[in-house]
Amino acid sequence: MPIPMEFQISTCIYYFLSFVPLNPLPGDDRLQHEAELKQLEEETAKRLEEEIRKRVEEKLDSEEVRLETERRIKVGKKKLFDDVEAQLQKEKEAALAEARQKEVRTSSERERRA
Repeated sequence: MPIPMEFQISTCIYYFLSFVPLNPLPGDDRLQHEAELKQLEEETAKRLEEEIRKRVEEKLDSEEVRLETERRIKVGKKKLFDDVEAQLQKEKEAALAEARQKEVRTSSERERRA
């Protein structure tokens, strides 16, 4: 079972930030340190996003995905044509049945008149 992407990213960031010392810093140094941590976190998230995007694009451009797409299109077209053919056959049978009923009514009306 694949690990959810959000968990992977947050775990990666946590692991990366675990190497940053967390000792108390005086005033301005603390603020600067927090700003650096925030910038580091944003850069890491950006790099991860770019890597994920790159891998997705590579996967989508693969021969395997192209073949699967073609297979699904072929199956979909066949199903569509089969459905249309079945519908046309039903309509044809319904039209024939209606024509037969009309013929029977017409012949029975002729017999009554005669």
